[in-house]
Amino acid sequence: MSVTAIELNGTAFQPVSIEYHEMMAKTISIGRAVSAGANYLGIAKDFWSLSRRFAALLEHASQLKIAPEADLSRLLENFQELYAELNALVMVSKAKGLLNRSLTASSVRSLMTKNEELLDLIDSFQVSLNASTKTDFEEALTELRAGKTVSLESLSF
Repeated sequence: MSVTAIELNGTAFQPVSIEYHEMMAKTISIGRAVSAGANYLGIAKDFWSLSRRFAALLEHASQLKIAPEADLSRLLENFQELYAELNALVMVSKAKGLLNRSLTASSVRSLMTKNEELLDLIDSFQVSLNASTKTDFEEALTELRAGKTVSLESLSF
């Protein structure tokens, strides 16, 4: 069965896979550095770098179109792990006061925003894996065309 969420072929999936692994390694590394109280300027640079990598990962992942169910499930698991790891990093950063420092606050907040975008992407992949999504959508369109329901646009005041 094929899922109509993202297209994973050798060239399209490679950047996402590489960026995921780079992100996980960098996230774990920064988390350890923050916990150990490493050099503040080094941490600021690492957060900035991580935020840029995260933006690239989200861009590539959102451009994908169709995937076999097994590949999508694996990607979904990877993204869920990354989401949890980034959440842990944000919590440690908050505890260490990095949200109150001018050099790190913007990067940490950027990571928080991008992590929410990742959660949205995870949700869309989960919906794509739900076998009833397509039939539910087609059923809703049929009801709308038959006049059994009304669109929300027609209810505007």
